[in-house]
Amino acid sequence: VHYNSMDERKVDVAMLYDKNKVEVIDSETITFFFEIENKNTGNYDTTRDVLFSKIKYKGEIINVFIAHLPSKREKDINKPKRTFILNEVRERIMKIVNADKEHVILCGDFNENPDDENLVQILYDNDYEKVLTNPFQQLFSTRNYSTFHYKSGLLYDQIIMSRSLLDNKTLVFQDAHIFNSEKIRSRTRNFEGRPFRTYAGTRYLGGYSDHFPVFVKFKNLQ
Repeated sequence: VHYNSMDERKVDVAMLYDKNKVEVIDSETITFFFEIENKNTGNYDTTRDVLFSKIKYKGEIINVFIAHLPSKREKDINKPKRTFILNEVRERIMKIVNADKEHVILCGDFNENPDDENLVQILYDNDYEKVLTNPFQQLFSTRNYSTFHYKSGLLYDQIIMSRSLLDNKTLVFQDAHIFNSEKIRSRTRNFEGRPFRTYAGTRYLGGYSDHFPVFVKFKNLQ
């Protein structure tokens, strides 16, 4: 599932799925605009869309939100944008969980760690009841990271889910992981244990990514 976004760097998000196992019922993008100058669309400050897909797997309806939020840079000038986007996504999620009683998965590169304020607040509804769970909080607390910035380990890549997936009768969450096998780790001494990047600036290194993939496991009870 993919849509072209208006991101200024032409970076999109997408969802890859097995059509023999998963049915996509609906999908759409959630687009955000910032700092519109002179009402000229050419001056839109845009970022990557949030991709929403409603899927069916083993008879269960799961609402999937995939995000790649604005990056942390220049004293984190993008934090208000991330907050705005997550607040909008949170409102949609709370409606699905509380009114529609359906499962939710929110995943992607949030450019924030699991203990950052935005990602803690999104777990709770307006009555401060916890409706989402983030298994990557535990991984981060034990110094497991998916990417690095200088000497700092970061866990920006996370998969958050509704608590209904903790005790569901069909599909139940088992555990969360960061995939950091030797094949995709850096081969140089200075960056040992870090992701093997594709580029260092403009220099091609031939690696896979500057982020390790993350994944969660579910157990099928049927």
